Amino acid sequence: QRLFYDRARAASTPTPSTRRHWTCAEVPSVDPTQVMNDVVCASSVEQLEAKIPKYFDRDYVQHVDGKTIGYDEFVEHMKVVHGKIKDVSVRWKELHAYAFANDGKRETHIFSHHVVSYKDRASGAEGSAEVCGLFKCGTDLIFECNEMTTVTHGSLEDIGSATA
Repeated sequence: QRLFYDRARAASTPTPSTRRHWTCAEVPSVDPTQVMNDVVCASSVEQLEAKIPKYFDRDYVQHVDGKTIGYDEFVEHMKVVHGKIKDVSVRWKELHAYAFANDGKRETHIFSHHVVSYKDRASGAEGSAEVCGLFKCGTDLIFECNEMTTVTHGSLEDIGSATA
């Protein structure tokens, strides 16, 4: 059975005009807006460390900007990023999900095109990055991501793949 979901131009916190809308009654196993709110927009490293295991498989692999990192490197990457930025918000441009059975197991692929806005902790300068990612989810957790990040404003050029 193949199901297709589509949500375009939604905000990370839905408002009456940008409310979440899927074309099918069933929603993906992982809610990408909640992942962004809990992980990308986390207000502290402690909150971040508590939320990552809720959404990401221990065998998670991320291909980003020509680099491949595993779960532990991803956790470190997110800590480094949160050490460099604050006041993070996400604006969705496109968000599509496609669910299907793979060897009898449910799998969902989520394509996300979004803009992450932030302030540089060191300088206070505003910045933003445009992100395109394909997130692959099993029954409950994200197990792979293929992502490209482009800084569109600001000076943190390695924001998509920083690990130090």
